[in-house]
Amino acid sequence: MLTSDVRRILDGIIRSATVDLFHTSGIATAPVERASSTPLLQLLEGTHVGLIAVVGGGFDASLVLSVPESVFRMASVSGFRPPSATDWTLEQTNQLFGRIKSRLARFQVLLRPSLPSAPSDESLRRLAHRADSVLLYEFRTLRGLVFVAICGRVMLEDLDYSNRISNAREGDVILF
Repeated sequence: MLTSDVRRILDGIIRSATVDLFHTSGIATAPVERASSTPLLQLLEGTHVGLIAVVGGGFDASLVLSVPESVFRMASVSGFRPPSATDWTLEQTNQLFGRIKSRLARFQVLLRPSLPSAPSDESLRRLAHRADSVLLYEFRTLRGLVFVAICGRVMLEDLDYSNRISNAREGDVILF
């Protein structure tokens, strides 16, 4: 269950993390209010999709990132061998999760992720049907729409902001 105050904070975290992430790839991205009620599965058709399962801190959900081919082609990717669209989307999904996780850590919400994966159409159908709820965020770019969704159970009743977070120190074991 999300109170309206918690929902506003979570919305702000996800929107700012997504805009920041795409900015690092040279893609201008702006959040937009969803105007249509198109089902999630239809929005994901024909796009590159990355998924990370998230547990802990009131979450038992999946983070989904959907990027169309036209947006992927806009990315400024350097290196001898540019990544495939699937690899790039999985890395973006992983980085998006990291940004969301570090921002929620300020509110004492500690999340544990799975490895990012490129789900099959069948696993996306199962995810959409068994999800308690779907928080869907839409972003406009010059070449198409990007979608971020949190599918599953999110039980945040209150967020307590603190400037103190416990970061790992040299030699600490970090469990993934």
